[in-house]
Amino acid sequence: MAGFEVMALAQLGNTGYMLDLVRNYWGAMLAEGATTFWEAYDTKESNEKQYAFYGRPYAKSLCHAWSSGPAAFLPSELFGLKPLEDGWKRFSLQPNLGNLKWASVCLPTKYGNIIVDVENDSIQISIPGGTALEWKGNSFEGPGKLTDKL
Repeated sequence: MAGFEVMALAQLGNTGYMLDLVRNYWGAMLAEGATTFWEAYDTKESNEKQYAFYGRPYAKSLCHAWSSGPAAFLPSELFGLKPLEDGWKRFSLQPNLGNLKWASVCLPTKYGNIIVDVENDSIQISIPGGTALEWKGNSFEGPGKLTDKL
């Protein structure tokens, strides 16, 4: 449910609070040494208790697809990457990075990777061949790179 909460916060324009939740939930999980996203995570639990679930001591899935919310909501909510046609043949981009100074995303499509790099007020977008980016009221056909100001 944390993923849905984060998406709602982003859609309400509360990017700063959204990023705090991501850092405190998924970031804390990674700080514990996780290399995958766990079925559930409670920052108050420690040692073996953090692996208990369903009343059993080691029942928690430590590689749980349902918990991989950041893989979906960070590209869509933080970067505003949205498909406008099936398969990402045409897509839009409207980043809202809150207080982040830089961010980067690589979104795989059947045409190739859409890569967005933002640093300060500059953005670079890699547009795969066979796709088109809708950006600031203009359409940009791939393959190519677009560099612009936010």
